[in-house]
Amino acid sequence: MSKKNLIIILSHCDNSEKVEILKNILNEIKSEGFDILLTSHIPLSTKIQSMVDYLVYDKSNPILFWPERGMRHWRTNLPVGDQIYKMYSMFPEYGWTALNQILTSSHLGLSLDYDHYTFINYDTVLTPSLIEAMKNPQDLYLSTNNNEGIIMFPSLLFNILSKSNLRKILPLISKENYINGRGDKNEGGNFRGSEHQNTTLTTYRDAEHYFFNLVNNFTYLIHPEMLEHKACYKPLEERDGVESFNFNIYDKTFEIFMDSTTSDLIIYNLINPIDFKINDELVQISENYFINSEEITPLTSLGYYDYDGEFVDLLPLTKKIKLSVVDRFIENVTPKI
Repeated sequence: MSKKNLIIILSHCDNSEKVEILKNILNEIKSEGFDILLTSHIPLSTKIQSMVDYLVYDKSNPILFWPERGMRHWRTNLPVGDQIYKMYSMFPEYGWTALNQILTSSHLGLSLDYDHYTFINYDTVLTPSLIEAMKNPQDLYLSTNNNEGIIMFPSLLFNILSKSNLRKILPLISKENYINGRGDKNEGGNFRGSEHQNTTLTTYRDAEHYFFNLVNNFTYLIHPEMLEHKACYKPLEERDGVESFNFNIYDKTFEIFMDSTTSDLIIYNLINPIDFKINDELVQISENYFINSEEITPLTSLGYYDYDGEFVDLLPLTKKIKLSVVDRFIENVTPKI
């Protein structure tokens, strides 16, 4: 089996829980007799290094930021008086980091001259059928997973490529093409497979959409199981408690959103009227409320009085919003009459 199938583990284990998950999957795979190539953007302990046969450490971790590329979330049709607003949060895009790990690990893997290469994300839940697929590798074997109701195909959790196919596909992986290229559009953003294509082209939605367009011209098999993974997200308190569209971390009486470029603010979804302090002015707010930053520049005070009459200072959080890697925008989308 030593030259039959090299297992390549893609990882980014930036906390102890992820490290334990990585150790567990390494033990599972090693117990089946496979050779392992581990790639990481983060330095790993000598204990973990001793569990694998090959290691690629690439500290670059090439996250993409807007306007180069980003992951956009939005809320629409928020009424404020006679105006309608739309809110956007543009998060860093991590898809290229996974594709880049495939690139760097494949260059080493191909030099080792295995017959097949299995790419597994470190938190993939291994099942007996996946182990069986690794023991009897096909030349192009793809997988699916359910990502919050959207069936991702091909999933990046588990894929097998023959040496020949990997050599053909590897030169096609390009950061420039991932950012600026266009591929077959799948209406609705659900299952991504050949029978669901049409001839319309669109910017790649994510790394899976891009990978699909790379492998679609090859003959492939699909693993029959829907894959699962042990997602590890930082708890809210480790992200400064700042959600996509709300930086009121103190209670649930209202939500507040700030444009990180203009510093405009929207206070919305109020449960009860609130006494808000904006600079030296005290305003009682009982419905959705827009604050034009040009009218309050410089912003020296921002906060509200809670049920106990205590002042809750929101100004420090606005500074975190301005420094955040997440870009936030407010757009007036009121129809013009």
